[in-house]
Formats: sequence, C-alpha cells, structure tokens
Amino acid sequence: MRSVVLAAAARTPMGSFGGQLSQVPVQRLGGFAMGAALRRAGVEPQEVEMVLMGHALPGACGLNPTKRAAMLAEIPANVDCTSVNKACASGLKAVTLAAQSIAMGEVDVAVAGGMESMSRAPYFLRHARQGGYRYGHGMLEDAALSDGLWDASHDMHLGSCVEHTVQEMGIAREEQDRYAVSSYRRAAEAWKRGAMDAEVAPLRVKNPAQDGLEKRTLIFSVDEEYSRLKLDSARHLPPVFQEEGTITSANASSLNDGAAAVVLLSEDKAREMGVTSLARIVSFADFGVEPLHFAKAPSAAIRKAMQAARMNSVNFYEIHESFAAVVLANMSLLDLDISRVNVNGGAVALGDPMGASGARILTTLLHVLTQQDAETGCAAIANGGGGATAIIIERLQ
Repeated sequence: MRSVVLAAAARTPMGSFGGQLSQVPVQRLGGFAMGAALRRAGVEPQEVEMVLMGHALPGACGLNPTKRAAMLAEIPANVDCTSVNKACASGLKAVTLAAQSIAMGEVDVAVAGGMESMSRAPYFLRHARQGGYRYGHGMLEDAALSDGLWDASHDMHLGSCVEHTVQEMGIAREEQDRYAVSSYRRAAEAWKRGAMDAEVAPLRVKNPAQDGLEKRTLIFSVDEEYSRLKLDSARHLPPVFQEEGTITSANASSLNDGAAAVVLLSEDKAREMGVTSLARIVSFADFGVEPLHFAKAPSAAIRKAMQAARMNSVNFYEIHESFAAVVLANMSLLDLDISRVNVNGGAVALGDPMGASGARILTTLLHVLTQQDAETGCAAIANGGGGATAIIIERLQ
C-alpha cells in the first residue's frame, strides 16, 4: 500500500442560509474550492486523475454536479468525477475514498472534498408523478429537511435523535450552552488573530444591492454565521425539538452553503513533482450504529482509526459540531480535554453545509496542526442514518 499525502486544502467562507452564497450554484462553490486547493498545492488541473466530492443534497443540481464543478476548476473532461453521499460525512468519506485509490495504485493525483448549497435545496411534490392529484391538496416537501435532516428509520428530526443521547448520557442544557458560546468565541478569536485566513479562499459573489451605482460584485471572505449570535441570549432561547428538550438554535449548527477541497498525491509522485506535502494520511475508518444513536458514532470511528494507526491519541481533534451535544458526548466517551478539540471553533458557530462539512473539518485540522506546531490530528464526523467517518493525519512540516 502506497503512502498518501495531502498537499493543500482550501475552503470557501461558510454562507448563512439565504445569505451571501445563496445565489451561487453548488457546482461553482465546489469548482472554486478545487481550484483554490490546486493553486495552493502548485498542481496543475491537467495533472489531476480523479475527483471525488461529497454532496448530500443533489436534487435539482443537474446531472453529475461534481463533473461540472471539476470542469469549472479547469480539470480536463477525461478525468472521472464522482459524487459521494454519506449525509454530513460525505466530504470526509470522499477524501478517504480518494486516498484508497491512491494507496492501491489506481491514480497518483486526486482532488477530493465536499460541496453544498442548502439555500438552493428544492421543494418537491412526492406523489405528483404516479397517481397524480386528480382531486384534493398536494403538499410541498423541503428536500433539505426530508433528505438531509430527517431520520427515516424513526421518522423524526436528527435533533430529536440527539435529545435521546442527551437524556441517556445526562448532558445538561447548561453544558451545551456553555460549549456553544465557547465555539462562537473560539471562532471569533480565530478570525481576529488571522488563523482562518490560511484556510479560507475569498470568492467573488453578485452584489444583491446592485442598483447601477454599486459594484456589480462583492468579495466574500469571512464566515457569515459566527458573528450573528448574541452570546448573552443563548441560555434564554427555547428548545427546538422537544418541549422539555435541551437543544436550541444556539447550541445546534445552522443550515449553510459552502465547499472545501484537498489535493492528495502518492508520496512518491509528490516527490517526483516537487510538490510540498503538508501531511501524511495515517489511517481512516467508518463505523455504523443504530440510527437513533448516530451522535455517539464518532467515538467508535476514532477508536477504529486509532487501532489501525497503532496509536492511542493525537495532539488535536476536529469533531464535527452538528450539535454541541454531539461533541460533548464524544469527548466524554473518549475522555478528551476540551483544550484539544475544535480549538478554532466548530460548526455550531461556523455552520454546517452538509456535504462539505467533513472536508471543512479536515481543512481546519491541517491548518490547526501548523498553527499549533503539532504533529498529529484526527477529524471525525457523524452522519445521520447511523454512522461516522474518522481520519488521522501526521504533519510533515
């Protein structure tokens, strides 16, 4: 099995639901992230042999949106392109699949990541094609909810599933609120000290206020979500999923738009091309659980990846914050110190563009290891429907 390295990673700023990126097609978001990552790696698009992108809400996005995104990044049409759908874990799973292909000798250079525009997810009429509506009302359904945030096994919102974990593990509302406020503060501090500048690639978007006097386009360069919460109001917000529940709009992630991508090479190919390798992929793993308990799946995937790597711990962790309770549950199950988890804030503050989220946390982890002068890191993300993906990397410089 060949050694696989990461040469670069880049992401768009995370756009709020209906915000600055809401009019940008998902293919453009993905193509932009791919192009930015390739430029940072010093790899020409013509050298790419495979593209894999996570994409959890492909409805109404056209045939093979990953192919269109790759072509927007000037990757040649003869390069095979595949979309991966593992709910929130899609982007990280795409990276591990690309790493497998390189390790097995199928290709030498790949681009992988994830993309999502939750703002542009369509509504649909479920029974319009077969049977039709000869008489009576039809109901529009939201694809973002039904295909992205709803557990089909138990017919409930994923937030309601997490409430079961909260009750089982005794995670208090106050603990979730404290964690959420900490995530917002960490994100704000990271932006203030310039820690996010290295991972985020600004992009040009249409100016919604264009009136002939304004500029036609704007440069969008900063995550939209993290500055929106009034921190002192978090503990006063009502629960969202259960009347006596603990999860609120503050301690859960929001719906978002964005993309992230990484460039992967075999270590020998990187050396041959003179490409600087940022990190080596040590191991990765998936783990499945009963869908109701998806929130606890990252801890098992991390243990499995650690076993494969013959390691007991790493320096820093990125555990996806679909809900504050998810991170709290897995920190408890793994006995992790909060000082080593999501040090630049997480999805509670930054947002959760589903198909892109796994690639986003890996992009963040790569830059955290550099900023902290650390050697090893682990990124892990739960996916609705009962599972999780984890990856362990070792910094090379």
